[in-house]
Amino acid sequence: MEFRTLVLGAWSHESPREKRKRDLARQYHDKVELYDLGVCTGGTGPCGGAMPADGHERGLISRNALAARKAILACARTCGISDTEMSAAIQDYAQRSSQ
Repeated sequence: MEFRTLVLGAWSHESPREKRKRDLARQYHDKVELYDLGVCTGGTGPCGGAMPADGHERGLISRNALAARKAILACARTCGISDTEMSAAIQDYAQRSSQ
């Protein structure tokens, strides 16, 4: 059994639908963070994420995050997952990942 599951009990009893939501949430966060790392020159924040150095960089990463979210929500809809469900999964993934 995986360390995370044993120690944290993370996602140990999820349905295929829950797994799909988690996978899509992971894709969203991975894509956004990868873009942020390529654009931001402000170092890393307290949680280890890339930080924008100025308003221009902040605007770039915000536009990218919105576009990535729109794409993930569209993909989720094709699987019968509502925007509300997917938004909650994205938020939940971020909270679990920062623990």
